[in-house]
Amino acid sequence: MFGLTPLGVIHTAISLIAVAAGLIALIRDKEISPRNMLGKTYVIATVITCLTGFGIFQHGGFGKPHTLGIITLIVLAVAYVAGYTKLYGRLSPYIETVSYS
Repeated sequence: MFGLTPLGVIHTAISLIAVAAGLIALIRDKEISPRNMLGKTYVIATVITCLTGFGIFQHGGFGKPHTLGIITLIVLAVAYVAGYTKLYGRLSPYIETVSYS
């Protein structure tokens, strides 16, 4: 389908779920928070999208899209730490919001 491998189809479908959940959360709540169902859906779908992306090697090996996946996972980890700890002090809520968005 559209020149995609089966993994590519799954990757694309899950990424569309993440985009939809994130967009709806931003419109409805003005933020993406993992404390509600839309936010959880966004975070989980984004993580799965990144992980499935590592198995796609259409252009010969590790490339810029894989680097973006790694950066995305790091930023999601920073957001999680900011939301569930006070590691960043009073900046934690801001770091969480920006990182999830």
